[in-house]
Parts: sequence; C-alpha cells; structure tokens
Amino acid sequence: MTLRHPSLEGMVDPLDIYQTMLDFVSDAVLRGDVEQYLSAVTLPYTIHTETKRFDLSTSDALSATLLCVSGGFRRQGVTDYLRLGREARYVTRHRIEGTHYTHIMRGSERIAPPYVASQTLVFDGSGWRFCEARYAILNDALPFTFPEAGTNPDRLPFHSAGASRTG
Repeated sequence: MTLRHPSLEGMVDPLDIYQTMLDFVSDAVLRGDVEQYLSAVTLPYTIHTETKRFDLSTSDALSATLLCVSGGFRRQGVTDYLRLGREARYVTRHRIEGTHYTHIMRGSERIAPPYVASQTLVFDGSGWRFCEARYAILNDALPFTFPEAGTNPDRLPFHSAGASRTG
C-alpha cells in the first residue's frame, strides 16, 4: 500500500521537513514500495560513498536499487530502518541539506553498524524530493545489499564542489 506523499504544508523548519521526508522514504524502502519511493526522489539522483559516485538517471535504476535493498532487509529480518536527523539547513529557498545517522535493526539487534549520511532535498514546485545522498560506507557497486561501514562511519565522503548540483 503506497502512502500519500507527506503533507509538509505549513512546515518551515528544515530539520522537520528533512526528518519527515526521511521517514517517508525509509518506510518505502522497508516495505519495497517503488511507487512511494519514486514519488520522493528526483532524477537524476546522485549517490556518493567513500569509494564511488553513482549517477542514476532512470526510474528503472532507482527501482532496481530500492528492490535490492528492500529484499536484503527482508531476507535479514530487518524490522526497523531508522534514519535520525541531526541537522538540516536551507542552502537556498528551494534546497535543504541535512545530516542523519542510519540504524538498521532486527528487533534490538544491529544488522549493520550505524553510519552518518547526508541527503539533499530540492523543492520542485509541487513538493520536496531527494536529489543526492552521501554515505559513510565503502560500497562501490549498485545496488547495495548491506552497507559496509566506512573507514570513519562518522565522517561523510569528501567530494569537490563540482560533485554537487545547485537548485
């Protein structure tokens, strides 16, 4: 069952917007809901890890990545995919950059070490959507199965200013 895109009407705090969208996408990933996931992401979508940059330009590529991650979660018995916002800020009126920690759990057991991540939201005139992600993980191939903790899971990968899009 696809959930309706979250109503952010009246919401102005960037961390509130960021966390609401993280929760919406996390729910879609945990349930393998492609329609819900795609409704919260723009194309192209860029993913940075410590070892590689991925530019996904089609819905098929995003769907395949989501289904692989979701299937891996299901096979491992993941019960909770928690992404807890730490900070978020407006870069422009239509762009929010935020940071969060990711926790992948099976009951009270960690399936993977927690790691920091950063995502960028853009407002496209009708809603906020994610356009870019940075993960403190070592994975260098898509789709990810389970994240491998990076050399420093509390530090995001560095990429030159040219790696980011403006919005």
